[in-house]
Amino acid sequence: MKKSYSNPIRGVLITCAMLLITTFAFSQAKLTGKITDSAGNGIPGVSILVKGTKSGSTTDANGSYSLTAPANSSLVISSIGFKTQEVKVGNQSSLNIAMVDDASTFDEVVVTGTLLISAVMQLVQYLS
Repeated sequence: MKKSYSNPIRGVLITCAMLLITTFAFSQAKLTGKITDSAGNGIPGVSILVKGTKSGSTTDANGSYSLTAPANSSLVISSIGFKTQEVKVGNQSSLNIAMVDDASTFDEVVVTGTLLISAVMQLVQYLS
């Protein structure tokens, strides 16, 4: 008959090793920074998403942001009037990004306030 010897220290070491591996595999870091325009001014309301996830953030009134992202992930940054950018995070904890103007979006602006002014003027003439 064979005797079975188990080593409790070995089991503890294997458990600790597995916990460390999963901690590093799913590690996330806090990322902060500022989104600016070509003149260096902060842009409020910029959408910052971690690519492939639903997590993200938006910039505050000064263009600053803070979010948690996995190491070596990519951020997708977008805002009206600017080109959408994809930026690799790497192992950085601070990331400042300058947005590039997108002149083509300004071709799509439609002004409808003239109809309202015209209607008010017609109403004033009618009442006079």
